Amino acid sequence: MACATVLGSFLRSDVGVSRPLRGADLEMLSLKPEDAITDLVKIVGGVDAEVVFVTCIDVNGDVGESECFASNTQPKNAIPIDQLYYLPEQIGASTVMLTSTSSGPIKKLHDCDVEFTRRVIEAGRKRGIAVWDHVLVAGDQFRSMSQCTDLWK
Repeated sequence: MACATVLGSFLRSDVGVSRPLRGADLEMLSLKPEDAITDLVKIVGGVDAEVVFVTCIDVNGDVGESECFASNTQPKNAIPIDQLYYLPEQIGASTVMLTSTSSGPIKKLHDCDVEFTRRVIEAGRKRGIAVWDHVLVAGDQFRSMSQCTDLWK
């Protein structure tokens, strides 16, 4: 069941399933983060707002539950870091992937995106939760922060 709450000027939505999962459903859900990026880019790139998806990754490296934050008035830096880690901590995720709206044209790396990513990685380390990647999206284009920065070193 999906749930949406307002967090400051951000709408927070838990993305869930409304029926029990069985055999074939579970096999279809065995999705690696790199395979989920295309769908996340379509979703984030198709929204005219600041969007951040926090996707949990389980111990097998498969994509699990996601939580989405969206705002028409605030940048992603306005989201309290504790809120970004609420779902991962609740379900005991050891790794997360972020997918968010780029702060400008995708060809240029923007300081506010780098700073946001740095804050998320540092907060995750303190919690024992690794950040697999932060994927920035502008329209139908995306950029992997783990491939274009040294923040993961």
